[in-house]
Amino acid sequence: MPSMWGMTYDVENRLTAANGEEYGYAPDSRRVYKKQTDRTEWVYFAA
Repeated sequence: MPSMWGMTYDVENRLTAANGEEYGYAPDSRRVYKKQTDRTEWVYFAA
């Protein structure tokens, strides 16, 4: 992926950071958190 840089993964091989953005996961491995480069934070809740 030429447009991606700085990609990091956790011990369960989940993407935790890419292009300056950060990601967080729930215990069931669903992505529930994202922090963008402009410091905007998103938290996702299941319905």
